[in-house]
Order: sequence, then C-alpha cells, then structure tokens
Amino acid sequence: MKISIIIPTYNSDKYLDEALSSIVSQSYKKYEVIIIDGGSKDRTSEIVESYNHILIDKLRFISEKDKGEPDAINKGMNMATGDIIAYLDSDDIYEPDSFIKVIRYFKRHDVKWAYGKCRVINEKGYETRQIVTRFKELFQPFYNYQTLCMFDYVAQPSAFWRREVLETVGYLNIEEKLAFDYDWWLRLGKVYKAGFINDYLACWRSHKTSETAKALTQDLREGLDLSLKYSEGKFWLRPFQYGIYGLAKLGYKRMGAL
Repeated sequence: MKISIIIPTYNSDKYLDEALSSIVSQSYKKYEVIIIDGGSKDRTSEIVESYNHILIDKLRFISEKDKGEPDAINKGMNMATGDIIAYLDSDDIYEPDSFIKVIRYFKRHDVKWAYGKCRVINEKGYETRQIVTRFKELFQPFYNYQTLCMFDYVAQPSAFWRREVLETVGYLNIEEKLAFDYDWWLRLGKVYKAGFINDYLACWRSHKTSETAKALTQDLREGLDLSLKYSEGKFWLRPFQYGIYGLAKLGYKRMGAL
C-alpha cells in the first residue's frame, strides 16, 4: 500500500524542513510527497529542491496562487496516486514509524478512514497544551458520530483515509477557511465509521504565526456552527455543544491562547 502525503504551504520555510525530515525518516518507504505552495516568496522552493536527491521519484512540487489551504489540499488529493491519503501542514511533523503503524492498521481493519493520537508542540518542538490533548484522548478511542457532532476530537495531522472515499464524499469545502478539517471529518463520519490507531502519529505545532492561532476564536466559532449544522434535529446535543464551546474558550483563555 502506498501513502500520499500532501503538504499545503505558503511562506512557511521556518518549519518546512522539519516537516519533510519527519517524512523521509519514516521506516515505511512506499509513499509520495505532494507539496502545494501558494506562491511563497521565502525559501520554500530552495528547501524543496534540497530534498530532490532524497525523494527521488517521490516528490512533486507546484507553486501557484490558490484559493486558500483547502483548495491547495484538494489539488494535492486530485494528484495523489496512493492508496492512503493524508495532509500535513508545513509546520507540523510526523512521529517516527507513523507510516508503518498506519499501513498495518489499514491492512488489518476494513475501515475507510482512521485517526491516531497527536501531541501539541510549541515553536521549539516541546510538548504543550497537554490538558487539551488529554481531553480529546478521552473521546478518541470511542468514535461515535454523535460525539463527533459535539466537538472535533480528531487530530488533523494524525488522520488518514483511503483514496476511494473521494468518490463518495468529495473534496474539502473551500468555503470553510479555518474549520474545513472538521467539516471533512463530519462528512466522512456521516458515511463511514472511523477507526482509531492507539498511538501517537503526529505533532501539531502551535505558534503565533499559524492561521489557527491567529484566529482561534473564529476557529472555535466555526467549529460550533459546523457541529450544529451536522447535528440538525438532534436538539438534545445542544447543551453539550455549547457547553464544550464555552469550556474551550475558557480553557484557551487561561492558557493565554486567546
């Protein structure tokens, strides 16, 4: 089985090398890397070029204007030739041996998509926001669509799906600017039950220049709106949805993220 990793990026040369390094160091080597750049003016192209000799016949790079991150990811998914697809933001990283754990899981389980655990790291790579991570981990092993409609506990860098789901679910919604990944999980989850890989597969980086960090309040609100949208008719979920939204805002405020 082949894995396609899509990296959407724009002026993020500070972390791109680390993201690529986390891929080439994987023990499982049957993968391809598709970098979709939005026309960066920094050292992105130089960094990508430095990996050409390492990722021989495994690397594709496109640099052109797009309509935002979900549009870039859609381009990558359309180009993907792997059996399994995932996307990694250019400031995030994979844990060692993640790919082999993913492949083993998909070979052993008849699932269309699956996710694992994910640490949150800061600019220097140290783990942070452990409370948020542990809270999500309470729900992750017990996937249920109704709980997914309450809040997003799927860690984006640790999620992988079979390419065939694109034929039934479609691509990312480019109208969603921040919570497009949650929209994608809700659409996937409505059709296919997710699997859970009980291991840390990736690290999501929190830093002041990331799009999510810069608009965290908006991201939380978009997440709430999506949870309400996809649980239409299930009014008994409302107290949980608004309650978790309020707790998240309070928690991030106390951590100094808001």
